[in-house]
Amino acid sequence: GKPPIDFVDQEKLLKRALRKHKVKEEIPTGDDTVEEAPRSANNGKKPNQGGASGSGGKKQANNSAKGKRQPAQKNGKLVCIDYNNKEQCPNEPDGSGCKKEVNGEMRSFEHCCNVFNKQAKRHCLQPHSRLRHPA
Repeated sequence: GKPPIDFVDQEKLLKRALRKHKVKEEIPTGDDTVEEAPRSANNGKKPNQGGASGSGGKKQANNSAKGKRQPAQKNGKLVCIDYNNKEQCPNEPDGSGCKKEVNGEMRSFEHCCNVFNKQAKRHCLQPHSRLRHPA
């Protein structure tokens, strides 16, 4: 059948993702003779000076200064994102949560609310999804 996205659009998406993560835009071909791309894409600025993203560099600096919030965990397991973002979790049920394959290995996740309470400085972790979190 026909691929869901054509080659040109795939290449555009890949290059956009590489730029977003401050990685050279060249698509690796296995040929070590690839030359470095011109710096015109970010006006010659170093990647940590904001580049094409404008004030994005400032926001990243603020996040690293404060320390990035850890993902929600309960009983030593990460909280299931699917459970919190969809009406029904599509993963395989497992105890008080689910399990699914991640990078070739089965991982278990907890089904509980991942809303972060700024005043309490912690996640809710009650047995409801964020969609059903009390206001």
